[in-house]
Amino acid sequence: MTWMTFPLAALISALSLPTPGSKILLRLDPESGKKVFWYIDTEMNMKMTPPGMPQEMNMNMRNGIGMTLEVASVANQTVTLSNTIDSMSMSMTGMPGMDMNYRSTAKNLQDPNQAAMEETLRPLLESKIVAVFSELGKVQQLQGISELNEALGAGGGTAGMSSNPYENLQAFFPIFSSKKVSPGATWVEEVGLTNNGMPMNVVYTYTLLEVKDNIAKLGVSALIDMPSSTFEQQGMSMSIAMKGTQTGEILVSTRDGFTQSATMRQEFQMDMVTMGMEMPAAITGTVRLTTLD
Repeated sequence: MTWMTFPLAALISALSLPTPGSKILLRLDPESGKKVFWYIDTEMNMKMTPPGMPQEMNMNMRNGIGMTLEVASVANQTVTLSNTIDSMSMSMTGMPGMDMNYRSTAKNLQDPNQAAMEETLRPLLESKIVAVFSELGKVQQLQGISELNEALGAGGGTAGMSSNPYENLQAFFPIFSSKKVSPGATWVEEVGLTNNGMPMNVVYTYTLLEVKDNIAKLGVSALIDMPSSTFEQQGMSMSIAMKGTQTGEILVSTRDGFTQSATMRQEFQMDMVTMGMEMPAAITGTVRLTTLD
């Protein structure tokens, strides 16, 4: 390299990088056949005082989910992903008689709780859900989700929170602005999701924080509202309503719009009613998504 080519190369490199305040168009546009491996780690705490109990119940839960997402097709401004769950783990302490430590990759069917979880979560581990996204990253269709929710059973999951990661897939795929945006820009999107098959409305506010090294950092703030829904569980009628917030950051590739990592903090107030007894609960948690090599 001569003394003239180095400054020229540096100049070309500098011109190719986004400058402060420059606008960028974010789109979900991966190559067909792309395969991504995600690990979603959720830590949660729930505090509640069930009727008739002398003290507050303090439950701690941790769920781990390994997922494979494969781009089946990219056409007509839509992206179709074929998704499978490779592994699941779940631990819980603080509920008398219900402590558990389940891992799908280390089965211990001699433990009754392990055996019960194995049976409960089998539909998830055997499922293949096809998700259709718009080029803006919005989930347009989840093929097979109704059948999966039916197989899991109404009210499934832990502490009223769904064990089905497909229901919350939108949380890990930001909905991009229809226009070019620069750092500091904010836009709002409202979507209808489900939790254990029950309808839930979410209003997302996104902020482009920075663009660096082909990665866009997005700030996310969400208001979550799940109106009261009633279902049958173990022969008992139960209703659940929930409100809360979710805040955090998502890192996405500016090349194809795919999420690289995410950290979300959640706070919910949940109201459960069963057999005429009210059981309010406060839930806090952190969700971390990592892309595995």
